[in-house]
Amino acid sequence: MPMVIAVEIFTYYFYLAAIQYLETQEELNESRLELERSRSNLLLSQIRPHFINSNLAVIRSLCHESTEKAVEMIDHFSRYLQENIQQIDDMRLVPFMKEMESVDNYLYLEMQRFPDSIEVVKDITVKNFEVPPLSIQTIVENAVRYGISMTGNVGTICISTEENDG
Repeated sequence: MPMVIAVEIFTYYFYLAAIQYLETQEELNESRLELERSRSNLLLSQIRPHFINSNLAVIRSLCHESTEKAVEMIDHFSRYLQENIQQIDDMRLVPFMKEMESVDNYLYLEMQRFPDSIEVVKDITVKNFEVPPLSIQTIVENAVRYGISMTGNVGTICISTEENDG
């Protein structure tokens, strides 16, 4: 009889462990789903529909003026979208120069939308470091969106790096 009770207790223990395992898996799946939702929201906040529509309108007008310029803008726009999506999917630190490629594509697009309104000055002395994805691009976007484009004047964006102790 004691052997039967031991087997029943042992069986009951595995039953409880199986239930705990299933509950943990469910929580993990919910966390993964929430992470994907957060990534999607981040992507949508980074790539605003107005920005996409404005660039498509510029590309459309360039098709009538200069096919070569339209193709160049499509190339930059495509790289911009691809880099943003890739960085959001990865969410790891990225090399500074990789982030600058996104910034350069963004600035190219904005300079097409606002010709003769944006000047860019770069003093990049240090290149070998990593930054959070879309961090510099977001700062530059805010400078264009809330600084330059709102004033209607020519604006200068300065991007520089330096290394110092500490």
